[in-house]
Amino acid sequence: MLNFLIRRLFYMVITLFFASIIGFLLIELPPGSYLDSEISRLRNLGGNLNQDQINNLEERYGVNDPMYVKYWKWASGAARGDFGQEKREHHAGRGQVERWQAQYPALQQAGLAQARAIAGS
Repeated sequence: MLNFLIRRLFYMVITLFFASIIGFLLIELPPGSYLDSEISRLRNLGGNLNQDQINNLEERYGVNDPMYVKYWKWASGAARGDFGQEKREHHAGRGQVERWQAQYPALQQAGLAQARAIAGS
C-alpha cells in the first residue's frame, strides 16, 4: 500500500510539472509581450519613450531573459502564491490575490447559488 501511494505521488508531481510547462508555454507563445503592447499604447497616446527607457523596462521585466529563467520566475512565484500585478488601469498595482480577496463575497455567493442549482436539479 505504501508503495502504491509513493508511486501515485510521484506521478502527481510529474503531471503537475508537465501541466505547468504547458500552461507557461501557452502564456508565452503569442508574439510580443505585455511591455510591447504597453509601449504601443503609450506612443498612440502621444507619449515618447526613448530606446534607453525601453531597454531599462525590458531589463526590469525580464523580457529578454531565456525561457528557462522566465519559467523559473513564473513557477516559483506561483508556488509562493504570487500571481503578479494587475496591469489594467482600474486595478493597477494590486496583486491578483488581493483582487480575488476583494471579490470573494461575490464569488462565494455565485458558488453557493450554483451549488443550490445543482442540488435542486
